[in-house]
Amino acid sequence: MTVGMANHDPAMRVRAEELSEVGPALGGDAELIDEGSLRPRNVEERVFAPLKEPEVQAEAFAWMIDRLNTFVGVLSPRVRSAAAEYRPPGD
Repeated sequence: MTVGMANHDPAMRVRAEELSEVGPALGGDAELIDEGSLRPRNVEERVFAPLKEPEVQAEAFAWMIDRLNTFVGVLSPRVRSAAAEYRPPGD
């Protein structure tokens, strides 16, 4: 499972570049992925056994919920701030 935020707009692109600053607040194993042709992304991955087993499924979804809540809590205020400050080129 992968938890992350794709950078589809300038505000998210700015935030991806600040992972070194927000990384400690995100905790876990969050990292910045920049694969050249794709936009940079803040992601965290964890591999689980097949989700057919109820215990594994419960553990996987609990991890995903926790990580998503953390990503949203840490990154949302920063994205809001960057979006409020953003001025299109030429303005």
